[in-house]
Amino acid sequence: MKCLSHILFYMLFAAAGLMLSCGCRDSGADWTAGFASARITPDTPQWLAGYDRREKSLGVHDDIWCKVAAFSNGRDTVVIAANDVIGLFRDDVEEIRQAVDISNRCRDRIFITCTHNHSGPDLLGLWNADRSKSGVDPAYLSYVKHVIARTVEKALASLQSADLLLASTEVEGISYNGRDREITDNSVVVLQARTADRVIGTLVNFACHPEVLTGGNNLITSDYAHYMYRGLESASGGVAMLVNGALGGMLTPLVSEHSFAEAERCGTVLADAVLSALEHPTRMASADLMCRIKEMRLTLENPGFERLYRAGIVRREFQGNTVLTEVGIVRLGDLTAVSIPGEALPKIGLRLKERMSTPFKMVFGLANDELGYLIPGEDWRADAYEESMSVAGDAGDRIEAALVELIDGSSGGTGSSMQ
Repeated sequence: MKCLSHILFYMLFAAAGLMLSCGCRDSGADWTAGFASARITPDTPQWLAGYDRREKSLGVHDDIWCKVAAFSNGRDTVVIAANDVIGLFRDDVEEIRQAVDISNRCRDRIFITCTHNHSGPDLLGLWNADRSKSGVDPAYLSYVKHVIARTVEKALASLQSADLLLASTEVEGISYNGRDREITDNSVVVLQARTADRVIGTLVNFACHPEVLTGGNNLITSDYAHYMYRGLESASGGVAMLVNGALGGMLTPLVSEHSFAEAERCGTVLADAVLSALEHPTRMASADLMCRIKEMRLTLENPGFERLYRAGIVRREFQGNTVLTEVGIVRLGDLTAVSIPGEALPKIGLRLKERMSTPFKMVFGLANDELGYLIPGEDWRADAYEESMSVAGDAGDRIEAALVELIDGSSGGTGSSMQ
């Protein structure tokens, strides 16, 4: 198998005493990095998020995870957490940030993302078979928030001198756009932290719903992400994490059947693409770190969301007919990433990447909030499924405009700020 060849590749480097050193540690940027992971697999049956399942989970196929990466240039620090769940509302994200014991060191630079896993527990409230009740288990949600906060602390406590390596590639045959087949994003962008003799962790940015397993599955699983983690961690070590991208529209797995075998194929193809790209990485030469977060208030136009809120099924704060959310930008040397509070259609993600000036570009989807589908105004279709799961017709355009402003304002800038 191709993964075996990658494992041998890493072993040969280790045996030669050259593993992952890049041969130039003393001539580049001074970075520290820390990765940590923790299981968030429930030990009780849960309503699974996605599809019209009529019963709770019946067991566990593989664990689901909270995985965290922290990066610092000695002056500023940014934290990125990725969780194998459907999503978290901003209210929950704020609770997690406040629960992290970091002496206010970087609380405003913690990005909490979700892979949008459709075979993980419902943390939003939408998937109880009884539509008059929330699908959220409050005790489990509290547990997840606690674990995320502790895992962030572990990543920060493990910061150590490291090289940051960047790579990118395209991966074919595992995803497609079910709404508009002409518009897709097959790009994979990788940020890996290495010491002189080992990999600390690998952050993978790729856009695709983790929904190889559909409503016929009642087992907890992280879907194709499980097999990506397994492939990367067995080949190179460290913590492997998936930060999903602009997956709306929707970018969904291209499979012959909805089975664990196909989930394994998709995750393995993705892992192999990452490993191949990392055979010729770009070492981060700049020690610039910049982070900005901008709060914004959107109008709530979807009457269905308001009914769910009033019924107590969706638990988040609304003020009148508005909802508070946030967007953000991170620049780590040659990498720019923006955070989007929901499922942006790929057209939005692609346009934002075109706006970025750095060689490597990421989009963090479902970051710090979940507002459903974020649709460009020119593509709004009143009778389509995605529109029924969107907060407002102008939400996609307003979020894109706010991020363009952050991207343009960050050009050439360093440091960090909270707007």
